Amino acid sequence: MFGSGVSDEDIEEVVSDTFVVIWQFADSYHPRLGVPAAAWIRRIHLHRALDRRRSWQRHRERHESLTEEWASRLTVPDDTHEALESAIDLRPVLARFRTKYPADADLIDRRYYQAQEPSDIAKALGLQPTTVRVRLHRALAKLRTMLGAGTDGRKEGETL
Repeated sequence: MFGSGVSDEDIEEVVSDTFVVIWQFADSYHPRLGVPAAAWIRRIHLHRALDRRRSWQRHRERHESLTEEWASRLTVPDDTHEALESAIDLRPVLARFRTKYPADADLIDRRYYQAQEPSDIAKALGLQPTTVRVRLHRALAKLRTMLGAGTDGRKEGETL
C-alpha cells in the first residue's frame, strides 16, 4: 500500500493511529449491522494509511517545489564559490565548536544538514520540541559568537 521508501517507524505510526481511531470510535461499531469487526478495523486502517500516504506525497511535492524555487533564485557564478571558499575556511571553527559543544553541534547537524524537523529531533533525543528549538537558538548564538571571534574561533590572545 505504501510503496518503497517507507520506514518501519512510518508503518508503526499508521498502526498506532489506527488503534487511536478504533478506541475513539469503538461505540460507533455495531455488530448487529452485519459488518464483522475485522472488516471494520481493516477499513479504518485503510483510511489511516491512505491519509498518511497523501500527507507524505504533499510534503514531498512541497519540498521539491521549494527546492526548485530556491535553486533558481540561488544561481551563483562558479568562480564566486571558489572565492568564498578560499576567503573563509570554516572548518577550524566548526571543528572547535564540535569539540567544545558536542551536543549543540549534533543539534545543528540534525536540523540544518540532515533537515530533520524539531519534532523529529525531539523524539529521537527524548526531549520536547520546544526544548529543541530553544537549544538550537542558543547553539546558533554560540556559533555566531565563535565566528565573530575570528576565522579559527579563537579570541585574540586565546590559545587552544
